[in-house]
Amino acid sequence: MSDPTPAVPHSPEERRFIGWLTLASVVALGLISADFWPALLWATILALLFRPVYLRLAISGKTGLASLATVTLVLLCLIIPALIIALLIASELNTIANSPLATDPKVLTAKADMLLNSLPDWASHWLASKGVSDAGDLGAYLVGQLQANIQQIGQSALSVGQSLLGIVLTVLMTLYLLFFFLIQGSSMVRQFKAVVPLSGPTKRGLGKRIATLVRSTVKGTALVALLQGTIGGIIFAILGLPSPLIWGTVMAFATLLPVIGTGLVWLPTAIYLVATGQVWQGVALIFSGVFIIGGVDNVARPMIVGRDTGLPDWVVLISTLGGVGLFGFHGVVLGPLVAGVTVALLELYRHSHGEAEDPDGPAPA
Repeated sequence: MSDPTPAVPHSPEERRFIGWLTLASVVALGLISADFWPALLWATILALLFRPVYLRLAISGKTGLASLATVTLVLLCLIIPALIIALLIASELNTIANSPLATDPKVLTAKADMLLNSLPDWASHWLASKGVSDAGDLGAYLVGQLQANIQQIGQSALSVGQSLLGIVLTVLMTLYLLFFFLIQGSSMVRQFKAVVPLSGPTKRGLGKRIATLVRSTVKGTALVALLQGTIGGIIFAILGLPSPLIWGTVMAFATLLPVIGTGLVWLPTAIYLVATGQVWQGVALIFSGVFIIGGVDNVARPMIVGRDTGLPDWVVLISTLGGVGLFGFHGVVLGPLVAGVTVALLELYRHSHGEAEDPDGPAPA
């Protein structure tokens, strides 16, 4: 029986030809699968995050059942709640866009009059310097701003509904790929490492560092943001503030901002409540924002991330915002992922050139 394994090329010309042919095949495969890269991305991230769960379930050796149970867990605890929240947010945005507050100038004028009458003198003088001297001016300004964004809000909500089929297909493809990535992940990583022209210890160290950066960044950023946004939305609902779901979502994204974070949302809201005579709600919101919402970051992040060393906050912020601008929603994960790989490669480069950078020790004084 003949050996099906192809002969190993020995001459430089053969190796060069095989190298270029392989590169062309990889590029062609990437173009063919371009429409599925969101599913590939999320399946890879979920497989990395939930692999410890899969390994616990696969102790008995039934890898198929363990992978199916893990995929079911991801579906029930992560994907279905996320889809429900997204649909509720789209519905609430559409409701806001068609509410009297956004379409009736008289309603906004009444709100503006109440706000102006409750402001201190210094705030009234400042608004007057900006051309806002009465409720009519402020109401007209607010109406103009809202009407300028009503169409965009409505189109965004409609876009979510129109792309619902695409979202469902992406989710199904993600779950399908996740099932196989959990089972075949180790062999896929081994095959990838086999073609990387690095030494064994270097490949193991680089792979471990990338996995640590990605895992800690996703857990420390996404999960903490989800927790803070959820708690913030609940507090808004308890205080009777409108649209707690939307503001909770905004607070979740605001956690990416260093220093101020969720304070970008709850602090102006608390100031507005105090200025309009709702003092106890404003004070309660300030207390909750500082000690409950803000305390989540100090308490929950070390518990979720553990000893993993993630990316600096400013790198997470820039990579996330840049990723969202370039890749849309998927950039929330893809941006920090690219940043994590870049940091790991820079660390590898620095260590590999460590002796060359300072071969003779510190310079004499």
